[in-house]
Amino acid sequence: MQDNKRLIIFGIMLLFLLSGCATNALSLEPNINSKQKYIENHRGLSIEIKEAILEGKVIKGMTKDNVRASWGSPTEIEDFSTNSNAWWYEEGGEGWWYKPSFLSLGPIRYIEFKQGVVVEISKQYK
Repeated sequence: MQDNKRLIIFGIMLLFLLSGCATNALSLEPNINSKQKYIENHRGLSIEIKEAILEGKVIKGMTKDNVRASWGSPTEIEDFSTNSNAWWYEEGGEGWWYKPSFLSLGPIRYIEFKQGVVVEISKQYK
């Protein structure tokens, strides 16, 4: 009986630990205060880009800094320039992946840049 209690307690602790990892992956997105501060420090942004950042969205025409302000840092970056090992080459091309933790139901998000500007955004659900 004592072993069963330990197993149950261990299972509950493991569940809390794993659920904490899932929420930590989501908390990497910048909070509203950091988004507002970024916008205040970059007064030349268009209204569309300001709104997208505040709403946690990415739109075509954003720079890499704009995307970081909205979504935070990517989990993976691919370089598509002629200096990379990518299977295709794009002068000034780069791809950013935002992959949620394995427990999250969120989408895998991908952003493609050309010359440092967003040209493509896609989402794929697990």
